[in-house]
Amino acid sequence: MKDYILREQNKIEFHYYLEGNSHSINAKTLHSCNTELLGILNKLSNFTQFDYNIETVALEEGGVKQIWSFVSEYSSQVTMILTLLMILLMLRPSQDKELTQLQKENLRLQNQKIELEIENLKNKEIGDKIESTSVEIINEDQEIIVHKSKFYESLEKELRVVKFETNTFNKDNKIINTEIVKRDEFIYYIKHKDDLPELIDEYAKIEVIAPVLLNRKYKWKGLYNGEIIDFYMGEKEFKKDIENGDIAFKSGSLIKCVLIQKRKINEIGIEYITTYSVKTVLGVSDNGTHIETVKGKIKRIIDKEKKDQLKLEF
Repeated sequence: MKDYILREQNKIEFHYYLEGNSHSINAKTLHSCNTELLGILNKLSNFTQFDYNIETVALEEGGVKQIWSFVSEYSSQVTMILTLLMILLMLRPSQDKELTQLQKENLRLQNQKIELEIENLKNKEIGDKIESTSVEIINEDQEIIVHKSKFYESLEKELRVVKFETNTFNKDNKIINTEIVKRDEFIYYIKHKDDLPELIDEYAKIEVIAPVLLNRKYKWKGLYNGEIIDFYMGEKEFKKDIENGDIAFKSGSLIKCVLIQKRKINEIGIEYITTYSVKTVLGVSDNGTHIETVKGKIKRIIDKEKKDQLKLEF
């Protein structure tokens, strides 16, 4: 992706090219597209706290052209919003390994990085450059990904659309920027799965409120990071140790464990946890006494060896 220079602009045109030089488009398709475009703009507005109004200019022929005019006291803010919108509409969701790993980490860290980039962009003025890396980070916001996915999914279903073009204009109606996405590229923007990479807390601490000691697949209840959760106990050996009396365990005991959190994205792009599962119990604490499990000891030794190896490498 190229860098962009901020040049004053106040209008954006969405041009839907149709086969056979047609000048009409399905009303439901256009409505769906507008809904997702406004969804992206709403997210950008929430990010930046910029205030503006949008006025729709009459549709034009030549395929179908729709122009939105932005009204605000601050032309630099409109310029920033239009530039970001245009870039985001053509920028594919990243499959880069580094960003995929970022998604595996705490969502809060990802949002903090986005907020930092937004603050950086808000300080830009007309004539400044927008670095590609800044927009690529914003492009990883899950709500924006979902809105873009639904936008291009609507276009893909409208078989007559052969390409989608975005143009931005200044107050003299001169084109400032142009981007085009061809029909065979729509697929790259469509998100087909709502599953996200699992979150793994290698050393989670859960205060057990309601254990299930029967040999049945019921969920346990516990307190994790100040929140009450229902979770599966996937550690069979730990259950056997409790049943055999090898580990003293009761309600109120604290377990140290490897916790797997499965996530999904809902239809408006909000992430949520679907299930919590304890993969490995590392130890149990009760009344100031801590008992380390065999697997806990093995993991502690392995992790220490990894840290020592990293120190040697540096």
